[in-house]
This record gives sequence, C-alpha cells and structure tokens, in this order.
Amino acid sequence: MSMIFKLEINFDDISSDWGRLYELTPEVSPFLEPEAFKIALKYFYPYYLRYRCRPKFGVIRNEKGRAVCILPLICYHDGKMQLFGFANGFNESGMLFENEDALKRTIELLKVECPGLEFLKIDERNPVIGLFPPPPPPNLLSKTSNAAIYFADDFNAYFKSLSSSVRQNIRTAYNRMAKDGHTFCLDVYRPKINKLPTREVIDLYCKRHGDRYGVHTSMLKKWFLKHQSFATKIYELAPGAITCLLRIDGKPAAFLSGLGNDKRLIVPRLSINNEFRRYSPGMVLIAEAIKYLIADTTIRVLDLSQGDEQYKYQLGAVTHYSYVYTI
Repeated sequence: MSMIFKLEINFDDISSDWGRLYELTPEVSPFLEPEAFKIALKYFYPYYLRYRCRPKFGVIRNEKGRAVCILPLICYHDGKMQLFGFANGFNESGMLFENEDALKRTIELLKVECPGLEFLKIDERNPVIGLFPPPPPPNLLSKTSNAAIYFADDFNAYFKSLSSSVRQNIRTAYNRMAKDGHTFCLDVYRPKINKLPTREVIDLYCKRHGDRYGVHTSMLKKWFLKHQSFATKIYELAPGAITCLLRIDGKPAAFLSGLGNDKRLIVPRLSINNEFRRYSPGMVLIAEAIKYLIADTTIRVLDLSQGDEQYKYQLGAVTHYSYVYTI
C-alpha cells in the first residue's frame, strides 16, 4: 500500500485531520493541542522575520486519501526542515499519527522525501523514540535532561516521600512567614476562568532573569514578551494552560506557567522573587501548586521541564530525557 507525502501551508485546510489525529496519538504533546497550536501559529511572524522560516505541515495520506500522520514543520529559506519547536516556551514537540503502523511507515517515507529532517525536543516516552530502541536514537544531535515530579491523590503521602531535611525546610518557610507577620496565597489562572496578570508575571520573569544571569531586559523585549510572544499568548489563551502565582502580602513572590492535558503539566516558565528568598518561595510555590492539582484536576505529573537544578530533585523529581536528531 502506497503512502503520499505532501507539504501544506494552511492550517485550516488540515484542522479537522489534526484534531482527529491529536485524539489518537499516544503520549501526545499538549503543545500540539489544536487551540494551543493555532495560537503558536498566529504569533509566529517575529520568528519568520528573524530566521527567514515559516511553518508548514507534512501530511502523509494512505492509498484512500486519509491523513494518517501530520508533522508540524519549520521550513527555512535554505531548504532545511525541522519539527516545529525551536523557540523558547515550546518545550515538547512531536508528530500526530493514526497508529503505530502509520508511524513506522511514515518514518520510512520521510527518509526518502525529507532526508536530514531534524526532530526536535522528542521526549523519551514518545512512541517515535520507541522506533530506535534503545535510546538515544541514531544521528543524535543533542540530549537534554528534564525533571518531573510524580504524585498521587494524597498530598501528605507526597510530602512524606521527601527527605526529612526538605520537609523541615518547607515547614520552616511557612513558619517564618507566620512569625514575621506575612500572609501568602496561591492565585491560579486558567483561560476562560480568569485573566492572567501578564504584566506581573513577565516583570517577575525578567527580574529573575536579570538576577540570575546579570543581564538587563530591554523595554522592547519586555513589550514583546507581554504582547507578541506565542508562549505568553498560550498561557493567556490555550485551554490547557495553568499559571500558579504565589503572593506574599499581595506581592508576586514566585510563579509557574505551563501547558497540560489531563495527566501532565509541562512548565517552561518558573521564576522566583529574590526579595522573598528568606521564605523559600520556589518550594512553597511547588508545594501549593501540587495541592491545587490534586484537589482540582486529574493532573498527577508536574513536569518542571529542562534543567537539573537541585531544588527540583529535592522536591522529588526524576529525570527524563528529550532528544534532537536527524533521520
């Protein structure tokens, strides 16, 4: 049975197939959820201007003309192609497919139609990686460690799983706030429920970046992050977006923003305010976020994404890898 590869440029022309395959694809990235991806496309044009590239869609159809696989692609003026996902904030890429047989046949077809195609940010749990046992895949370009916290339905059970020293550090943070006369709260923002305070979270994001790396974020860059960044717009508008903002005495002390499905929340943005470091705002934020996820959602994995910072593992994270490679 023959399969045909075709590049499409209009998302609307394939949106129904996209939605159907999204529901069928196992371990699918929440960044490929139809509404979230439409937001990424809408705010993509600054990258087009900077990198001279544009989104396209590799559609593989079977002999009956039915789409069995779709690849979101970035196509450059020099002919290079890679999976959509190179920009900061788009932390997990992938492809949509009907079943394992369609996936296998697609990979073989791509070796002929798109030699050198670069697969970006493919998580180790993705079935695509399963075609190259054992990981890493051949033609590996890079490997990135990510940290995810797994928990069940009982916060106390999660808390008891942490080391005694970490548990004491968290208790001390709460006790210090109380002793010093501070109050705290966790504000949770979800599209269509309440409006994300974009100015506050981006100002804190830039402040943390400056504190950590000693660099100044220009007013133009701040404006871009607040108004034109597709990552910001995803957290403002996408159905699966969640932002948790820890306030101490009403002031932003720490926040995380992520995109999820019914099982996992992937968090590309997390920042703390060093003015409150005496109260370990990062640890308190994550503890309060896990309480919220247990009480109000079915999400049981808080994926803190790229990086192997110590605090992630103190809070029970385990490592998983994502890969960049060519076929």
